[in-house]
Order: sequence, then C-alpha cells, then structure tokens
Amino acid sequence: PKVAEFIKVGDSILIDDGEVGLKITEKIDKYTFLAKVFKPGIIKSKKSVSFPDTEIELSVFENKKNKDLLKFIVQEDIDYVAVSFVQSMLHVLEIKEFVEKLGGDQWIMSKIEHRSALRNLKEIVKVSDSIMVARGDLGVEIGLDKLPVIQKKIVDFCIRYMKPVYIATQFLPSLMEKPYPTRAEVSDIANAIIDGADGIILTNETAVGKYPVEAVKLAKKVVINSVKLVYSKPLADRYIDTTNKIVAEHACHIANKIENSIIVAETETGFTAINITRFKPKRSVVVITNNKRIARNTNILWSVKKVLIDESVINKIVHEEKLRELLKLSDKTVVYVGSPILKGKTTMINILQI
Repeated sequence: PKVAEFIKVGDSILIDDGEVGLKITEKIDKYTFLAKVFKPGIIKSKKSVSFPDTEIELSVFENKKNKDLLKFIVQEDIDYVAVSFVQSMLHVLEIKEFVEKLGGDQWIMSKIEHRSALRNLKEIVKVSDSIMVARGDLGVEIGLDKLPVIQKKIVDFCIRYMKPVYIATQFLPSLMEKPYPTRAEVSDIANAIIDGADGIILTNETAVGKYPVEAVKLAKKVVINSVKLVYSKPLADRYIDTTNKIVAEHACHIANKIENSIIVAETETGFTAINITRFKPKRSVVVITNNKRIARNTNILWSVKKVLIDESVINKIVHEEKLRELLKLSDKTVVYVGSPILKGKTTMINILQI
C-alpha cells in the first residue's frame, strides 16, 4: 500500500514488461486512482508491475515476506540472492546486513532494472557480488531505444570494478513458439558475450516456452563461437590500475602463451578467482579454496572448469607433487596465482610443471 503514496497524476503503470500500459488520470483518495489504458492487452497472473515515472523510496523489508524469504535462503544454504529493483547501494547493504545476522554468507546479485539504479550504478556495483542486467523491466523503464547502449555501459562498469555480470531476458523469444531463432536474436547473444558479459540468462524461453532444450543448446553454441573473439581482445585490459589487476593480467597472458597450460587460482574469499576471470583467459581456471560457498559460487565464473576444496593448500606455496595429487593431471604447465600472506589480494604468480 505504501507504494501508492509516491504515485502522482500523469505517472505510468506498466504491466508484464510493458505489454500493458496505463496512465494515472486522477487520484481519488490515498490508495485509489483512475487510469486510462494507452496500451491495451491481457493482464495475466503473476506478471511484473512497474512505475517508470515514479520515485519509490521504500526499504527492501517494507514487504515482510522478504525477511522470510531470506531466512529460507540461509536455512537451505542457497548460494545467491538475486535482488529485484535495486535502486541504491543501501538496498544491497540492508540485505547483506540481514543475511550476516542470520549467519549466512550468500553472494548478492543485484538486478539493474530501474532508472534509480542507473543513477547509482557505481555504488551498487561496488557493494554487490555480481550484477544482472534485467532487460525486461529496464527496457520498459528507459525505453527500448536506449537499452542497447545502457546494457553496454553496465557491462563496462562491471569489468572496471571486477564484478561478474550477466544479461537476462528475451534472447530467444522466437523459441517460445517455434524451434528456430531469428538472426537478430542470435546476434544479440553474441554481442552480449563480445561486450564482456560473463553469461546470459534465458527466462521465458525455458520457463514456459515450447522449445526449452533447443533454446539452451542454441545459446550454448552461439556463446562458444562468440568467445573466440573475446579471447582476441580482453576488455579488462583497459582497466589495469591496481597491483592485483596487474598480477592477474600477467598470469592470464603467460597461460595464454603456453600451450597445454592451466591456471590455478588459490582463494579464500573468491577475489583471486574473480580477478583472473575478468581478463577472460583462454585456458581453463581451476579454483582451490577451503570455503564451500566460494567453491560453489566461483563455478559460474568465466573459464572455471573445476573447483577443488583442500584445507592444506590455503596460504601455502603449492609444490608440484601436491598439485599433481589434487588435479590428477600430468604433463601440464600450471600458472599458479594467489596470495600466500594477504587475504583478499592477488600478489603471486608461480609457474610449475606437473
């Protein structure tokens, strides 16, 4: 009900990612309005409702169900919390604080889908663990003509601040009804990857579409072909402005130059793994950590093929024998990256033959 306090005459209400549109024409009382339909359509159940012209300043926990949902997430040991309609860094920090009080350490994925989030993008990216560009509501909020440029800017921000970023919504809408895509849809997937996104998220195509398996197979093929261009021009090279980034970039460069090599990232916090994967290495990345949450969460990072959990390795220089035992590999050059002393840093490269 408190949302109504912020709505004004002249504001728009958009339903189902803009499929239905109304304009407020009169405010009868605190919670009652008259609206004129300017975009008619069928209003289906459980569809989104957005107010692109309205600045809504409410706590994340204004909806009491959010606390119950977060309690469930922590109790069930779910890895990520995807937060809808983030408008400022305070929304993210509210959730992080609540999760920590519950004893959780879940990573927060902030969904960028509101105009306010774009104004506060830098702060939101810095305090989030990862970002989702939720193009459905975002396109409704800012207009489809602006969406491609805004998407690229968000991805670029995430590359700069070393945060994984994923693009969601309407990649293959044709596969809702037929088993083949348009050329524009295929190009959309490719461009998201070439721009530097860590991955794409299919939504209605797999949730309610007629060809969910075909959609996943096709998207995978397009991504695999698109990464070849990414390898030729890593975008993170533009933002090598810290010692951590310099070490990570050199590790990727060394591994890319050595045939039959892999990168091993030792990490307690996930920082080194994220740091390495920002540079989109050609070689597979193996993450070694003693933190089960980090082990699971880093599985979705770029080039990460295997995650190992080993208490004895953390904060120690790894020797060839130990790596051979852990990786169960032979005749490989290992570019080992980590920080034997400083937690949350990337300070060491060690090249080993196993």
